[in-house]
Amino acid sequence: MRKLFLTTMSLLTLVLMLFNCTPSGDKTKNNVATKQAAEEFDSSRVFVYYFHGKQRCQTCLTVQQLTETIVNENFKNNELVLFKEIDFSNPTNEALADKYEVSTSSLIIAKGSKYENLTEVAFMNVFRNPDEIRNAIVSRINNMLTE
Repeated sequence: MRKLFLTTMSLLTLVLMLFNCTPSGDKTKNNVATKQAAEEFDSSRVFVYYFHGKQRCQTCLTVQQLTETIVNENFKNNELVLFKEIDFSNPTNEALADKYEVSTSSLIIAKGSKYENLTEVAFMNVFRNPDEIRNAIVSRINNMLTE
């Protein structure tokens, strides 16, 4: 009786695993990639991208948090400005990382085919002069909004 119970439970577990491991997850990834590509073609919007890999140090996390805070505080009512965190190690984001020539943590502000890389400014000033980052991000976004 116990052997029958264990066999039944093993089969049930196997069946559940097979149905839960279907390729439907790929559709979700494709939908994300399609949505991201559609947003990229919207040349009226300014995208503030923070690119990162899987592992991040405290400086990287702080640059991301500070950038997101700056965008939210200064442009929260502007639907034309969008902050996006992008994991460049995810294959779904490979094309976007290639477009901006990103291979390390990076801060990119983009509109249409134009973009500016503010990575150096961000990482040099994140702890000692965050106002420098704030000024650079806000002025670049405002410039792109008026173009």
